[in-house]
Amino acid sequence: MMKYFIIFFFLISFNSFADKRKIDFRGFISIKSLNIGKNINFNNFEIKGVWDDSEGNYGNGNCSGSWLSDKNSTRKKDMIFCEFEDQNEQKFWKKVERKGSEQKAGIGKTILIEATENYKKNIGKECIYAINYTKDAFIMILNCNY
Repeated sequence: MMKYFIIFFFLISFNSFADKRKIDFRGFISIKSLNIGKNINFNNFEIKGVWDDSEGNYGNGNCSGSWLSDKNSTRKKDMIFCEFEDQNEQKFWKKVERKGSEQKAGIGKTILIEATENYKKNIGKECIYAINYTKDAFIMILNCNY
């Protein structure tokens, strides 16, 4: 757990030394799992939350996805997408990539894959994120290269 705290702290600290955008995304997660025999789990989830960023924007965020995991809870394949809408009804969509355990703190990256007018200039750009969970809630901090 200390390893994740150090990574989380590094990601937050790194933001103060570079011209980057920070997004704070918080909310609730719901997961449904289907056990396929003794060795594979198919996991489906939904996230609903709110976000704000270092540029003063804020709004709602929703994510949906699924992943396969083995008997050791190691992710084998995932497909996760999120939609964010800001206070001006402008939207952007992200693909989320993560390796590691199912429901534990971790890090990964997102790629902005589509956007409405205000966010189009960021299509194709990446963010590194750290995420942590408490029961059915989550906190996700994204540090972006835009």
